[in-house]
Amino acid sequence: SVFYEVFCNSKEETQTDVVEIKDFRPEVVREMLRYIYTENVSNIQNIAGDVLAIADRYKLDRLKAISERSLCYSLDIMNVCERFALSEKYSTGTLQECCQELILENAAWLAKTKEWKKICSCTSIVT
Repeated sequence: SVFYEVFCNSKEETQTDVVEIKDFRPEVVREMLRYIYTENVSNIQNIAGDVLAIADRYKLDRLKAISERSLCYSLDIMNVCERFALSEKYSTGTLQECCQELILENAAWLAKTKEWKKICSCTSIVT
């Protein structure tokens, strides 16, 4: 696991038994720890993108899948481009498929919005 590697390979963590996670907000780290200890999450809807990122960083595949599902459930036209970018960054097939489906269903409407330029700039959306 990532934490095993951190404790075995890092002198600072080995000497202090402390891992500092500076790249994520406390509530995101709290949800990751909740998941590690209980295999449950609580109310990640508002932070699902950040939970996806931390799950990817620490190779917590099931937490990553839970976050991905949460992002799919709250997917709409206003956040589809942002979520599509997340799906590419973190290699999330399900989220990417949800985004592509929503884009295809609403292409006529989206073509009239400024969001369309963002979507078109995502190269893999066209392929």
